[in-house]
Amino acid sequence: MQPQLRIAFYTAHGSKGLTCDYAILLGLDSGIFGFPSEIADDPVLDVLLEDSGSYDNAEERRLFYVALTRARHKVYLMYSKRNPSKFIRELKSDHEIETMEKI
Repeated sequence: MQPQLRIAFYTAHGSKGLTCDYAILLGLDSGIFGFPSEIADDPVLDVLLEDSGSYDNAEERRLFYVALTRARHKVYLMYSKRNPSKFIRELKSDHEIETMEKI
């Protein structure tokens, strides 16, 4: 037992404005249930969000940034090595990311 250990679970929206020592981001795979989701938005929603950004997945990108910047020490990104999301692929192409194999 680790009585001083405190683990909390948040969505990217829910973590806005919070900080933690370490963050673990889950579900960063491609696909309809990945992040960003590949489910097409409703056309009505597209009209309402027309000014939300001029690039693909603008809102999800903002949420991803929020989630990435919560940790004071380290962020762990959990994704399928065979099916990483486009955000992971972009990060890996633009930055040197330390990777760990499954144990």
